Amino acid sequence: MQWSVTVGGKSSVVQIPDNIPDNAAFDATIDGRSVQLRWQRHTRALFIKDLTKSNDWAAINIRSKSVAKFPGEGDIAVSAEFSAAGASDPINMEAIVSVYFPGQDSKEGSRKKKPAVVRSQITGKVLKIMVNAGDIVSAGDTLMIIEAMKMENRVLANTGGVIDTVKVKELDTVASGAELLKFK
Repeated sequence: MQWSVTVGGKSSVVQIPDNIPDNAAFDATIDGRSVQLRWQRHTRALFIKDLTKSNDWAAINIRSKSVAKFPGEGDIAVSAEFSAAGASDPINMEAIVSVYFPGQDSKEGSRKKKPAVVRSQITGKVLKIMVNAGDIVSAGDTLMIIEAMKMENRVLANTGGVIDTVKVKELDTVASGAELLKFK
């Protein structure tokens, strides 16, 4: 099975088997590079074989924060926390995962590609909208601010592009997963 994983605007193609065995090594490819992985279900850790350091296995602990799939959309929004073995600080990751079909980045695939959607990761009140339809933004730009539990949370662009439509207004209350805006 092939997945296209986009993290911070950078896409990678990951090839993994359809069935992942528990605690047994399996082959995978990441952007064409062969790796060996091992998944341990009871510890929720993914191990990767480091071929540059005497074939040692390095652990990557994964704590899923949220996984959201929305009706009519093939993409899955994943929020997770990773920590490498021995690391003191976890790494938070927001990713969009979708099944990858070879050639989807060609002209035929791009014609069928639908606009990118930005959804709320939290339930709260829209305090300030920083963009309008037609604005050009870069990955990492602040799109709006949502207040939740008296804290202001910035909604950032996960990709660059042109804003097509803004689906909310200031002072609207939004639920987690609500569509905030679309890119062209």
